[in-house]
Amino acid sequence: MAKANRIIKAVDLGSDFVAFDVGNAGRIQLDVREMTEEIRLKAMLHGFNQKIRDAAAGKDEDDSFAAMSAVVEMLNGGDWTIRKGSTGPKGLKFLALAISQHSGKELELVEKALTKATDEQKASYLKNAKIAAIIAQMVADEAAAKAGASDDIDLGDLLEEDEEEEVE
Repeated sequence: MAKANRIIKAVDLGSDFVAFDVGNAGRIQLDVREMTEEIRLKAMLHGFNQKIRDAAAGKDEDDSFAAMSAVVEMLNGGDWTIRKGSTGPKGLKFLALAISQHSGKELELVEKALTKATDEQKASYLKNAKIAAIIAQMVADEAAAKAGASDDIDLGDLLEEDEEEEVE
């Protein structure tokens, strides 16, 4: 019968490896350079999915949305770890823009006020569901712009096929 209290320790072997020491049984090691591009992509997406979902743990819907939006914002800003109350340069820009948009206050006034805000105050602003929604939209818009995405969706050929089927 397997023991439930096995000691499993993650081992840092550098950026190309994932390794675990499993008690006295030995080490399991994965060299990510040996993985196919498809497997690496699936692992990356799984990791992002898990990281973003973890932010919602134990929170209600509005707080979940705000926390998940903050994680996406920080990832898009180049930060892997969100420290409590952290708002990096990009995060602070988005926060100022969101508050300005929500409140109707001039951006320059909001930016000046945020320079005086404590990390706890900034974190509380990020938890506001309306501010988080505005930031999430900004992040989505920026990602779409970087990807060269268009607001237009061309369903022409697809719709024509459906119309032909209806006529027959």
